[in-house]
Amino acid sequence: MREHYLLVKKSKGCRGGIYNPNGEGFELEIGGNWNASPEIVAFAAHIDEVMEYLRGHPTPIATLLHQSIVEETKKLTSNLEESFENT
Repeated sequence: MREHYLLVKKSKGCRGGIYNPNGEGFELEIGGNWNASPEIVAFAAHIDEVMEYLRGHPTPIATLLHQSIVEETKKLTSNLEESFENT
C-alpha cells in the first residue's frame, strides 16, 4: 500500500495525497499543487466495479483487499472529521 494522508484546513480546503515510496513522488495530490497519475485516475474511475468484484468473489485475496479498503476508508474518514474539528 502506498503512503497517504487527508486533512482539512478551513482557510485552504482539503489537502491530501498518495505517495509512491519507490521514488516516483506523489501519484495524487489534493490541494494547491494538485496532480494525479493516469493510473490513479483510471482506478478511481472504476472503484465501484472493483469493489463490486471484490465483494462478489470470496477468495482470500479478494476478501483481504475488500476489508483493507473498507478499513482504510473508515480511518481516512475519521481522520478527516478530526482534522476538520481541530481547525
